[in-house]
Amino acid sequence: MITAAIIITFFGFFFCYSTSKRAVYQNSIKLQAYLKDSYTKGNTLGVALLIVGLIVSIAALGWGAGIFSYLVILMTLGSLIVILTPLRFFSKYTLVAVSILSFIIELSIS
Repeated sequence: MITAAIIITFFGFFFCYSTSKRAVYQNSIKLQAYLKDSYTKGNTLGVALLIVGLIVSIAALGWGAGIFSYLVILMTLGSLIVILTPLRFFSKYTLVAVSILSFIIELSIS
């Protein structure tokens, strides 16, 4: 459940980052080009995903711990996206591999 909150928050922040005018734009990801062109759709979807990530975090951990962990997740992912996106670190395969590995680790621990 925490992995789902992290992935949803990642995509929400990435969508909002991609619609920013100050973001470094590169053609490596087609989704980023689409989001850059349609500002309102991308920003609305990004904010909606951020809210859904918060709700999932609260549902998994409770009110206090959910909000606190969501803020930590948001700060961590936000800094990683801002630092690593201009370096073209994120690709479809990297995101899928990290997500699957994270789900496997989460399910094996619990």
